[in-house]
Amino acid sequence: MPDDFSARLDDFFRLHVRGLLKGRRSVSMYSRLSRVVLEPQALDARQRICHRDSADVNPAHTISASVLYLFEDPALGGTVFFEPVGSEAAAQTLVADASVLGVGTI
Repeated sequence: MPDDFSARLDDFFRLHVRGLLKGRRSVSMYSRLSRVVLEPQALDARQRICHRDSADVNPAHTISASVLYLFEDPALGGTVFFEPVGSEAAAQTLVADASVLGVGTI
């Protein structure tokens, strides 16, 4: 997205979200648009499991991501937030294992 659009999203995050996540400042920010146009069974296994975006981030930092769903029917899906349990190594192994599975295997 254009820098001015990303800057507006960063302003919103700074004013309304960052404090709730106990963040002190933004190190970097970018935005992009994408659409999922596949049926659920055609999604990659990694897209169908609980996962963390960029789990290899420096422990002193955190990543925040957001998704805007452009439909009104909750039955069509959405994002579920969860508190991870187990080790970081186990989480990384899960994503690595899902990376080698074929489409529609989960």
